[in-house]
Amino acid sequence: FLSEHSAPGDELKLHLTRAMRVQPDWPEVEIAWDNCRLVLGQVGESLKRLQERLSDAEQLGMLNQELVVGDVGRCLEDVQQDIDGLAAGLETDDPQRVVWLEIDRQDGGVMLSWVPLDVHELLRDGLYADRKTVILTGATLRTQGGFEYLQQRLGLEDCETLALGSPFDYRHAAMVLVPRDMPEPQKPIYTDHLSQAIIELTRASRGRALVLFTSHSMLRAAKDIVAGPLRDDGIEALAQGVDGSPKQLVRALMSNPETVLLGTSSFWEGVDIPGDALSLIIIARLPFAVPTDPVYAARAAMYHDAFSQYALPQAVIRFKQGFGRLIRSKTDRGVLVVLDQRIVGKDYGRAFLQSLPPAGIRQVSVRQMPDLVESWLASPTVAR
Repeated sequence: FLSEHSAPGDELKLHLTRAMRVQPDWPEVEIAWDNCRLVLGQVGESLKRLQERLSDAEQLGMLNQELVVGDVGRCLEDVQQDIDGLAAGLETDDPQRVVWLEIDRQDGGVMLSWVPLDVHELLRDGLYADRKTVILTGATLRTQGGFEYLQQRLGLEDCETLALGSPFDYRHAAMVLVPRDMPEPQKPIYTDHLSQAIIELTRASRGRALVLFTSHSMLRAAKDIVAGPLRDDGIEALAQGVDGSPKQLVRALMSNPETVLLGTSSFWEGVDIPGDALSLIIIARLPFAVPTDPVYAARAAMYHDAFSQYALPQAVIRFKQGFGRLIRSKTDRGVLVVLDQRIVGKDYGRAFLQSLPPAGIRQVSVRQMPDLVESWLASPTVAR
């Protein structure tokens, strides 16, 4: 069903809308689920009986009996969660829920996922209501100078807000380079230009680099082009989903700084590589959500101006998170290179530049960037 009804593209995902649930072949999905639920139910009943017999049989003299009973209990919970989760996604057409099918990149299996369309009522009832005070902190809560986007998304319109400065001296710690002459991402020549820029920039930094993509297909295309030339210079290029998991790739960079990591969504946030091991971040394109992504499409429909009210603030937050991988301590020093011409060629590009901390921003030709990267990283760290 997923293959038959998905649009061709990088991400094989299918939004299970009401229109999808009336397709002629949808009953086959329902029959498959009925059969699956019967099997899962039988597994659950068997686990219950096993748990009871293990709990009542102290005379068995088993080693680690309590641990075994606990493991069986957790398996039983997993089975019940699978039944409940699949039933919620497949049996009910809930307009307040976004449900989709997608391919698991790890093993090629089909996954069913669902999330609430809007989370502010869940947070209000499950978190805010029973507490006198809630303090929400973070480094990327503001967009375009204010908290309005996040307040609306989280149902915190009436809260008090406070923006505090950073302990990092970004003017001396970071340099930001934006392109004067890069083709826009939708141009056919973009991937070749991007890949050549990655080669020259990471040669200048001697690895120690993270390249952030928004598309697995573009990541793989770039990996095919850059890996050979970089390897000839003693620099290893490793791609997420091709050469290992995010954790494995981070360990590889930490053990051998002459490495370039090519990553997608998992690397835009939550990656902490302090010190010289990561000195260059390259953003291939501004991190706008894919318009056909089920969650984005469903939530964007809630806004009068989906681009300005939802897509742009969401992308700006992700952009700030990407920059945040660069400076992780007061002694870190590094360069951010944005290879998306739209950051200077489109009016909305200002929102991304204005979201950055007060680092030096320079608009230069792509040809000039490697020398600037090399000189910046070679210059002595300013005492702070």
